Amino acid sequence: GYLTPTGSKVYEPAFVKIGQPVDAHVEQGRIVRFEGQARDVAAIKAHYQSVSKQFSIDPMVVHSWHAGIHPGCTFDSRIQDDPDLWSNSIFQNPRYLHFHTCGAYPPGEICWMIQDPTILLDGTPLWKDGVLQVQSFPSLEMCLGQWPPLEALFAHPGTAVGR
Repeated sequence: GYLTPTGSKVYEPAFVKIGQPVDAHVEQGRIVRFEGQARDVAAIKAHYQSVSKQFSIDPMVVHSWHAGIHPGCTFDSRIQDDPDLWSNSIFQNPRYLHFHTCGAYPPGEICWMIQDPTILLDGTPLWKDGVLQVQSFPSLEMCLGQWPPLEALFAHPGTAVGR
């Protein structure tokens, strides 16, 4: 429901509320268009232009993406009270896929937070509906087997991701 900062630089407004889902079309690492409700698309475009002008950066770059890998990372407050704090607190939770956009450097300036993603690696789900599929990858299972507290944390991850 929000575009939020990556934590790289401070700017105002720090976030933009999105009322309905918006599709971002990306080709070769660049945003080529947004599709959704006209009001939301206009707000997103204006935010990208504002941030890119403040820092003289290319607004349409998708620099990188990653999913969270810390199942103990939680957020038990209301997202709308401080979307910036929420985003920069919860981004390591495995239930979120985090895209770095707006700027051709890590981590860029605007992030997309996608809740409960499914991510395939060579056709095998690495994440399925926001859950890291440890059992599907022997090297992950072996790593967790060496660290029992970590194994227990992945077996029972924190579920509070904002309300």
